[in-house]
Amino acid sequence: MKQSDFFKAVDKGKMKRAKGILDELKDTLPRTRYLYLEGIYLLETGDPGEAVKRFDMALVLHLSDPELWIAKADALEEMGRLDMAKRSAERACRLDPENPYANFLLGRILYSMKKYAEAHKVMDKTLELDPHNAEALTIKGILISITEEDYREALTYFDRAIDEDTEYSKAWSNRGVALRQIGDRQGAVYSFHRSLVLDPGDRSSRKMLINMGEEELVEELDRARKRLKRKEK
Repeated sequence: MKQSDFFKAVDKGKMKRAKGILDELKDTLPRTRYLYLEGIYLLETGDPGEAVKRFDMALVLHLSDPELWIAKADALEEMGRLDMAKRSAERACRLDPENPYANFLLGRILYSMKKYAEAHKVMDKTLELDPHNAEALTIKGILISITEEDYREALTYFDRAIDEDTEYSKAWSNRGVALRQIGDRQGAVYSFHRSLVLDPGDRSSRKMLINMGEEELVEELDRARKRLKRKEK
């Protein structure tokens, strides 16, 4: 078994297979690497606290590994410990300044902390390093909406995000907000509707459609979803 097999299993959500691969790799990997993979497994199976413990154990052995700091930041962000996540992401960026994901992660954490000016700068660098990151494009658009209220400029980022990932519901939802702000009601309804199709749990888009008098559209979506579930049974 190879480490790439482990990551493929994780990406596909096949966690039982990932655990089996991890067990097979245990005696063949350096201690630091095994702890890292074990932490990834724990994070992906919903135990970020234990994941942080593994990453910390690995960092004792290899303090200058940016990959470990990135993983720790991811886990801490998942736990809502944003101050600590920020410090870990900053450490990763210092160790590997041109790492696209390290910069993106730091920018996302800063955005969650409402440190919008700092988040702007980091997202700009992220997009220089990885111009195809749909989530980074969406966050950049949201930051422009919040800090500059330039909804037409924000719209260009939401559209770019959708070009990169047509099924990224958050880009559609925020596109709807921007279009509503500039007076394009039809475009806004379409965007909110598209977001709700992709993510039935998107309460924001559901609320927006209802507030815009499109209750029937929401109800039709709900009925269609129920019909689909009955067919699947």
